[in-house]
Amino acid sequence: MTATIAIDSKGQMMLPKPIRKRLGIQKAAFLRAKTENGQLVLHPVELSPEDELRAIVQATGYPPGPEPKNAMQIVKRAIQRVRRERR
Repeated sequence: MTATIAIDSKGQMMLPKPIRKRLGIQKAAFLRAKTENGQLVLHPVELSPEDELRAIVQATGYPPGPEPKNAMQIVKRAIQRVRRERR
């Protein structure tokens, strides 16, 4: 599949929906970019649930201040709860 992608004045680009759908790239996903033989290559990055949740929390700017000592336990419990609810 081939597509032309425009880069806007901020240097941002949008992947066409058929490509996102074909590769299973969801909204707010992460891609790793590298150059290979003079070409731009994008690879979907699968974050661990902890890293994904941390990225979401950081994107919101909440909570301000240091991370609590038991943050990983809180995150793991939240992930387990969400996984149970999806079943």
